[in-house]
Order: sequence, then C-alpha cells, then structure tokens
Amino acid sequence: MVRALGNFPELNEDQKNNFIAVKAIGVYQIKIMDFLRLTTTKEFLEDLLSKKHTSSSRDIGWLSFKASSGKVTGHEGRHRAANMYQDGKRELLIGLYPEPRHRQWDEDLSEMPKTLLGQFDTTVHVPLDKSKIEIFYQNISGYDPNSGERQPEDVARQDREYGKIPLTAKHKEQPMRFFSTVKQKYQIVADSLGFMNRKELAEKLPELAKAYDGVYKGKKPDIKIVASEKFSFPIEQYSQGSWHVIFAALNGEVKSVDVSKRYGQTQELLPNSMILDCLTGHLNICYLYVHPKDATPLIKEAEDLSDDEYRALAVMQGLKPFAREEEFYRSKYGSRDYYDARRDKPDEYKAALKSLAAKGLVKINAAGSAQLTLEGKNRALQAGKKIKNL
Repeated sequence: MVRALGNFPELNEDQKNNFIAVKAIGVYQIKIMDFLRLTTTKEFLEDLLSKKHTSSSRDIGWLSFKASSGKVTGHEGRHRAANMYQDGKRELLIGLYPEPRHRQWDEDLSEMPKTLLGQFDTTVHVPLDKSKIEIFYQNISGYDPNSGERQPEDVARQDREYGKIPLTAKHKEQPMRFFSTVKQKYQIVADSLGFMNRKELAEKLPELAKAYDGVYKGKKPDIKIVASEKFSFPIEQYSQGSWHVIFAALNGEVKSVDVSKRYGQTQELLPNSMILDCLTGHLNICYLYVHPKDATPLIKEAEDLSDDEYRALAVMQGLKPFAREEEFYRSKYGSRDYYDARRDKPDEYKAALKSLAAKGLVKINAAGSAQLTLEGKNRALQAGKKIKNL
C-alpha cells in the first residue's frame, strides 16, 4: 500500500535527513487550498490570499497532528503556500508529524487518521490518503533508525514492545515504562553531553559568550552541549514563533552565519570548530555543537553515584512528578514486586533524593517538591545509560 520515497525536486538529501531526524513519518503531496484551510480561519485565509508575502523560496512545508483524532496541532509554510497558489501552483509537499512525536509506527500506518481536522476550525475536514504518503522507514517499527533497512525479527519485536507509546485516552495519565522512556530519550539525544549556563560559557568560551549575550537580552537559557562530527542547519528560519540565530567558531574566531542561505544543509564539524545555534522568540533554546574531541573540557568531571541515586535522577529526567516514585521502585524491583517493595521500603526514594540534594544535583522546596539543578540535568543524562546496566 505504501510506496518507497519518490523523487521530489523540492526535497534534497539534507532536507530529507532533517525531516527524518525530527521524526517525520514521511512526506505527502497536499492540495495547497486544503493545507491553508487546515492551518487558518476563513477570515485569515481571505487576507492571506489577497497579497504577496516574504517567505522562503523552497516549496516545502509541514503539518503535525494527533494520530488519535487527526486534529492539526502545528504547521509551517502558510505564507509560502499562499504565494505558490497566487503563482498558479496547486500542490505543496509537506512533512507529516503524527503525535506522540517520538514513538514507533507500524509499516501499514494503521494508526494514522483517515481525516485531518483544522487547527483553528475543527469543522474543516480534509481526507488523508495514506497510500500516497512517502514513508521514511527510519521512523517505522521494525526498521533500522539509521539506514532505514528492515531489522531482524527479534530486534523488530523489541522495538514494537519498548518503542511505542499508547494512544488511547486512558493511557495518557499512566506513566510510561521506565526503560521505554530511557530508550526513546537516548535515540533522540544520544550525543547530548549535558548543559552549561551563561557564566560557564563565558569562562570557557568568552567569544561565543559575547555572541550569546547579543541574542538573549532577558532570561538566558542554559546551553545544551552536543558532540557531533556534523551539524544540520534548520530547514526553516522560523519555528513555532521563534527564529534561529547561528554562529560558527573556528580556533576561537566567531562569525555569524546567514541561515537563509544554508536551509537544510549539513556542515562537517572539524576539531577546534563549534556552532552555537540560538533559537529565540517564543521559545528560547540554545545548543552548542562541538567535535567529540573538543567535548571533554566542557563537561565537569563528577563523582560517582549510588545505583539508587542514578535511578532517582533518571526518573526525574524522564517522567512527570506524579509518576517518579512508582517508576523508581518498578525499575529497581521489577513489575511483579515493585508494589510490595514500595509499601515495605517507603523511604528508599526519599533517601536518594535527600542524598542528591546534599550533592547539589536536586533542589527540594519546603513542600517537598524536587527538581533537577543544572548539574543534576547533566548527571541525569548519564543516569539513563547507567540504569540500563543495573
């Protein structure tokens, strides 16, 4: 039913890889007017088509939607689509992002909705022809996430068991299995080393800190450090009401990068080179990409922790507060015995949190609510890898 990825002039290899990296299920050719109806109101649509707009020259957009209902939750490319429609074009290539975003999907796309509902007007219904979705097999259950090749059946079965998040409403309030959380987290951030704050950035990389200060005038986000030999530029300048400001540093010399000329491209990261990707606007997020050989000096050496401390960090990083204590005991004692252990040894989780607080990895307020400190976030990234071997 579903075809392999076709040949689209609009979609180069770097753009395709970016779609895959952010978990697009595939690409789809949609009628421009259907795309605009799904992402606007009737009044705004009339205004949108009445004039030309400044937008990217690429003829690509995207839609995110709830797989359970088909309701559109996000989009990119309205102004571009309006320009194309005025130029006589009638179809737009879009990436499809079903939610939950980072789960595994079956090859037959049986859980995809048959109809998409408008983001702002749910009376708008647009059929989704699953047979015309050009699948990215890297994001399909049973296929290798890197090569897109079919995996052996035993590996595919494990992916189906651990890599899927239930869609039904009754499951939404239940905590995900701990090991499932760790697996998904590290498929996404396998090369994430940790975080540094603005003060640490200024101490270690003063020139990049000046560039960072020029972007963030108010609240300054922590910087996530990512070790990689390549950097993929965003496929768009704008994302969810924010925009990218990117700086490249080579041997300490910092230069601003014109993102508009690098959409979807991939750049090799050499030793002594770094890229600071600042997302600012509605969202304030900052990433520092470094070559693996340059990563060690940026991360503090940390003392070893007990197994219970690693477990506590991991559940704090991966789960909401209401689910953490239960998952702490489940990961330690197993699904069969965790309930009795939680009843008979109620202080183990609290003791682990108290010990982490004494080491500066967790903050506990007067009401007993706990949250990770910056250093705690760094150790929590390590905890996910440690806990799987306990």
